[in-house]
Amino acid sequence: MTPVKRFFLIYFAVYLVVGLAINFIYGPPGLSSEYLQQGTNQADHERYLSVVKSDDYKLWKERPNLHEPPAGVDFVAEYEKRPAFQDEEKRRATYTLLMETWNFLMVTYLIVHFARKPLGGFLDEQIDVIRQKLQAGEAARTEATERYEHAQQKYDSIGDEIAEEERYKVAQIQREREEIEQLTADNLAEIDRATEDRKREEEHLAALRVKEELVNEAIAAVTEQIKKAPSAADDAELIVQFVEELEKRR
Repeated sequence: MTPVKRFFLIYFAVYLVVGLAINFIYGPPGLSSEYLQQGTNQADHERYLSVVKSDDYKLWKERPNLHEPPAGVDFVAEYEKRPAFQDEEKRRATYTLLMETWNFLMVTYLIVHFARKPLGGFLDEQIDVIRQKLQAGEAARTEATERYEHAQQKYDSIGDEIAEEERYKVAQIQREREEIEQLTADNLAEIDRATEDRKREEEHLAALRVKEELVNEAIAAVTEQIKKAPSAADDAELIVQFVEELEKRR
């Protein structure tokens, strides 16, 4: 016997044993024979089913505000409040819950048993894909970091070059300013010298004009006296006076 056959034999054996146990303890899925053996319950239950399965009751149950309550609604409410009916409903609900849970567990176990290896392989493949993506992301992050550092170094060097160029420009401007200031100072000194020379020349010309006026005045005075003098001796004396007067006014 192959392992697969052995597995299915054991699987169905366990499934049947547990299912029969649930049926034996909580079954059957419908109304139990004990409940239906009661004459009143059988008749009342048939009446109950005829009411709840009617179209009027279903419409009223879905939209009670839009439809009038059909005949038998009060009987249904009274029937559902009976302890025997509520116990039967609890038993049926328990049976349904246990059977659904058992079926779910068995199907889940069957899927896990046969899908474990394919599922494990699939998960391993997904893990490998994720690991490769992580490695690719790490490599990309490392490359991006290196590119950033290279760009930062380049930016820093550009900053140094710009700073050096700015310092050169400032020094050049300072030299040009000093040259302009020196040229201005030289021009001002030249203007001062020209002004002093012009002033001395004006003073000399003014002195010459004053002397000229004094000489003219002296000549005019001597001329006037010569005109009035009676003799040559007097003329000689006047000339001597003129010379002396001229010497005084120099």
